[in-house]
Amino acid sequence: MGEKEEKFPDAKEIEKEISEFLSKKFGGSVKLISPVVLPQEASFEKEEESRKTTKIDFSLKPEELEAYLDQYIVKQDEAKAILATKICTHFNRIKHAESSPNLLEKTIKE
Repeated sequence: MGEKEEKFPDAKEIEKEISEFLSKKFGGSVKLISPVVLPQEASFEKEEESRKTTKIDFSLKPEELEAYLDQYIVKQDEAKAILATKICTHFNRIKHAESSPNLLEKTIKE
């Protein structure tokens, strides 16, 4: 059996054909809208730089965070209190590690 080399259609060609089909079937009331996707080069260096320069500014106290959560979560008071405490502890540890990087390096080496 001989295999044919079929040309893989371009995305714009497919979009045009589908648009024509939809306009014939439904008239002008239906249109095809597709997002424009352009390939981009992976830039791992830029990502690493942005990670290094990002500083976290989290200054809420657990009570303030719990009051904020009260606006969105009904009941579950114990869960909100625990969550607020854990979140604040997490961000305080990050802030402390950023303020003393040599302490972080010692911890990693051990």
